[in-house]
Amino acid sequence: MNKDINLFWRQTRSPTFKEKEKENNVTHAFLILLKKSNQFLDYLLSKNGIPKLKNKDKEVYFLITNKNKTKTLECKNKYILFINSKYNEAIIENEKEQERDIPDGLITDGETAILIESKVSASKDNSQIKRYNQTFFHGCAIEKQTTWEEIYSLIDIASKRSKEESVERYLLNHFKQYIEVIHMSGFAGIQFFNKDEEYNLEDAKYMLKLLIKDLGEKDWFKKLGYIIKERPKTSAWDYWADKEIDQDKDSPRNFPHYSIYIFEDFFGIDCLFHKAELKKIVENKNLYEQFTDLLEKLSNESVDYYFEAVNYRLLNNKALKDNQGNARVGASYTPFDFLFNLRQLRKHKDWKEILKNYLQLLLKEEIKQFSIIKKAHYKDKEYIHLSENEQVFKFIEKTLNETKLLYQLVYNAYKENKK
Repeated sequence: MNKDINLFWRQTRSPTFKEKEKENNVTHAFLILLKKSNQFLDYLLSKNGIPKLKNKDKEVYFLITNKNKTKTLECKNKYILFINSKYNEAIIENEKEQERDIPDGLITDGETAILIESKVSASKDNSQIKRYNQTFFHGCAIEKQTTWEEIYSLIDIASKRSKEESVERYLLNHFKQYIEVIHMSGFAGIQFFNKDEEYNLEDAKYMLKLLIKDLGEKDWFKKLGYIIKERPKTSAWDYWADKEIDQDKDSPRNFPHYSIYIFEDFFGIDCLFHKAELKKIVENKNLYEQFTDLLEKLSNESVDYYFEAVNYRLLNNKALKDNQGNARVGASYTPFDFLFNLRQLRKHKDWKEILKNYLQLLLKEEIKQFSIIKKAHYKDKEYIHLSENEQVFKFIEKTLNETKLLYQLVYNAYKENKK
């Protein structure tokens, strides 16, 4: 999004939004949209079971004080609409009375009054909602709740159904872009596949957080029987593994799992395993045949499957000193990385024997971590569609279906070694 020409962008001089500023800005923009787009307003009310307003009589207010009580108390239909993010679903009970309770907005047509309270990253405060209900409706209002992610979907529908070149569509599209850039739209695809988006680690970590949340709710993912173990987002990767593995007691460095990456050059998913499993496969003729047959099928499915071997070597900088006796500084480890493309390897007539020689050498070198990884590079036009959220989930589902037999093979090897 070009922030300089977006109608709703109200960034201050500070380099980042304060949460309260962000909350006020997005709520104000949302109320403008309710006032200007009858179609979106109708969708929103219908979705939340609230009677349709008489558009010719509707009034919209921002930051509601006691002066507005007459507009709420006199209405026949009374509602409170609470909005937050589905990624912040906690509820708190704060009984401490506030000196000033000011709801974020109000929309009314004289017959129906809808008080609006919105949160960006904060949790729902039930005590606050009860106070609003008592103050503005004498406790008679019906409470409704929605999320910014649901609102984003409704805006998308309303925009597509509004007239082309209309002011309404123009406003809807600007608000849609605005909540995308302030990360209030939910997972909206991997934006680094768009030519205009430069890679940013903080954005990548946030995208992955939303992606993982939505992935765990997919029915097809639940049926696969994996458990996602969300990591603290110090980097843009996460993982999941078979539900039989106690991930609370064991480290992913020890068991086969899937990893997912939003890294600087590519988005990728890998089926990851370790030295013990690979050694068992290489040394057993039948297992090795199964392993290479599966690699052949994967290379036929996509040109973007790779074999990767990684080992993290300790640098131990603190123990090293320069010529003046000063301790050296820097990272504590560096990765050794060995990578080749499966389809390229298969061009050799004796590729299975070549692969076995590679693997035996890697095992001899005490490399500890291996994976079959599918990479989608940001500069590859083949994957530009991954800037759309559902296309990302299709990519993940397809990759997991293609690799599930491989995962089962290495997981069975892991279980045999554990006996």
